[in-house]
Amino acid sequence: PAPESEPPSSKWQPHFTEWDSRAHSHQQSQKSEEHESPKTGDSSSSHQGSPKWQPNADPSQGKVWMRQAEADCEAASVLLGQALTRSIISCHVCFHAYEAVSKAVKGGLMVVCGLRERGGVQENLIHQAMALEAEVLQLRGCIVQSVEVLVNYEASTRFPQLGQPVPALYFNVDHARVAEKHACSVLRAVKDAILK
Repeated sequence: PAPESEPPSSKWQPHFTEWDSRAHSHQQSQKSEEHESPKTGDSSSSHQGSPKWQPNADPSQGKVWMRQAEADCEAASVLLGQALTRSIISCHVCFHAYEAVSKAVKGGLMVVCGLRERGGVQENLIHQAMALEAEVLQLRGCIVQSVEVLVNYEASTRFPQLGQPVPALYFNVDHARVAEKHACSVLRAVKDAILK
């Protein structure tokens, strides 16, 4: 039999290689920082309810993202009112709810930890919400559960998936109510905790 040849690389391969390299470098720098900075054992000073401001935190940029989160949450609320009589738009309520939560968490991390729009934390939304809860005592137990409800709405509310129902026909007013409630809850909690 003929030897197996490698599949041709896609035009995206250089980007994936660069991303892998940056992620590996970031992981290595995190590990070296952990080894270099001794653990004091006293965590009381870092968790008094107020954020631990990092040197590269960017409150002004975080507030921009929080403002956009407010706009997405408001869009979800307005669309929810419309979805009560036109259920077909319920998927759009769920999508804007997801967007509001995503931007609120990202904005919160920018304010507290210095997550940057580019080159910052590359984890999924649940991990970002967990990181934000870990940084801000007032948020502990407030946002991760809501994020878990909404995390799959990014694509499933917009695009018909192979073998899955069309979003406009699958999502209903009950989905929309739950999504809007979670989005408003997360946005309010992050704003109250961080943007006092």
